[in-house]
Amino acid sequence: MNWDQLAKSIGQLVRLQPPAKRIRGSVVLSQSDEFWRIRDVKKRKTVEIININTPHIAKLGSDYIVENLIDQAINQFGEKCNIFKLKVQVILDLDSDLFKYEPL
Repeated sequence: MNWDQLAKSIGQLVRLQPPAKRIRGSVVLSQSDEFWRIRDVKKRKTVEIININTPHIAKLGSDYIVENLIDQAINQFGEKCNIFKLKVQVILDLDSDLFKYEPL
């Protein structure tokens, strides 16, 4: 992955592949292909993203991201979007701002 290019993407939208799982209590809800915004890129080691619909902030280590693709289609926000292909699935707890990872 090109970390220098990724550092220039701070503020841009990103989608996760696979999409994040969502849970509420012990109930697993449907997956949602939500948008996240790249908040920070730290020294070629982590990317911090924030969900635009929830207060969740996820930190993805370089070992979690397989590839960073650019979706050339313009989304409903009028922006192009990055797509992070992941080795893990992000799990969001909708009753809190907690998240965890599940290996694929």
